[in-house]
Amino acid sequence: MAIAAACEADGAEAVVAGHFVDAKAPSTTITGLSSGEGGPDHIIPRVILISCLFLVFSPPLLLRNSGEPLALLWTIAFLISAYLFFLISTLSRTIRPSTVSFHITYGVLLADAAGTLAGPSVGFAVMHLATGWTAGMLGYAYADHLQRIGTETAAMRVDPPTFLTEEEETSFKTDRGGRAAGFGIISLLMVTPAALLLRPFSDPDPDLLPIFVAFLSVVEGAAILSWVAFVARFVLHDALLSVDQLGHIMLCYIVPYLVISFFLLLLLTGVGFAGETIGATFLWCLMLSIAGLLGYELSVHAQCNQMMLSR
Repeated sequence: MAIAAACEADGAEAVVAGHFVDAKAPSTTITGLSSGEGGPDHIIPRVILISCLFLVFSPPLLLRNSGEPLALLWTIAFLISAYLFFLISTLSRTIRPSTVSFHITYGVLLADAAGTLAGPSVGFAVMHLATGWTAGMLGYAYADHLQRIGTETAAMRVDPPTFLTEEEETSFKTDRGGRAAGFGIISLLMVTPAALLLRPFSDPDPDLLPIFVAFLSVVEGAAILSWVAFVARFVLHDALLSVDQLGHIMLCYIVPYLVISFFLLLLLTGVGFAGETIGATFLWCLMLSIAGLLGYELSVHAQCNQMMLSR
């Protein structure tokens, strides 16, 4: 649904509350949190408090299920979803907690149904993907917060193409639709191996579950990254991230992170299932980060549409 929203025409309606920042304000990149309008909103203390509480209460829950591999992975997924829920509720004034709760609950119920009908590994794969959806909502909420306080102005720099005739506009939309279809096919080709792998993992070997999680994270992250590139180039027109900047992010951050994560996964294999799970979780977090970046882009796009509608 998020991808479909990004591919709509530039005049499509987008619901984003908050004021519009001054066009003369200096542009910034994705930076840290600061106080909101009309006084401090204490975002940083709230985030620190939430993080500390999860650091305190998570270890006992993880240790309780350390002897059951699949239960441990589900516990990690629940903790990630809960942590993201509180962060989204703290950052955003446009996404209600009830909305976030609905999406998380829907993902959990869908994963449970998939696990009942198709096997435990399929159910966990759905839950794994649901955490990526929630991470995208966090990215959206973070961009919304930065736009509200005036430190994210990429929407002001979006320069959509102009058309002299209806034929030119139709040609542009057709071309963009074709490119979107191409990116969709690429995404399907990326996730096909994961879908094929689910069948032999319908009754998984507990020792192979971390490898399964690592594989899911890499495949899902690659598919989401392709849409990050599409939105950056063909929807935001390089206003937030250029092709060169995306290449820099991949070479200087994503690739080294992948190498380190795979090294940790191999290094911790001898520790046992808990060690392998830690290594796989590093790759899981990478997928969540990429999903958050996509949500951030979609929030900027929504702000741009809202500005165009207000003119």
